[in-house]
Amino acid sequence: MIKVVYCFRKLAGISDEDFNRYWRDVHGQLGIRIPRVSRLVQSRAVRFPDDARQPDLDGLAALWC
Repeated sequence: MIKVVYCFRKLAGISDEDFNRYWRDVHGQLGIRIPRVSRLVQSRAVRFPDDARQPDLDGLAALWC
């Protein structure tokens, strides 16, 4: 079995809500249709209101085939 991990940054100007919706509804649906992919996990960065530092990534996707 092979595991592939992708780290994502969203485009500037896209809200977190729009990024999360598009990533889940569009890219998630594409990912589950890749031949031989047995599992897909999407994780989003957690943002805390008091944290001035931006996270290094906005999301991570792991695929197993």
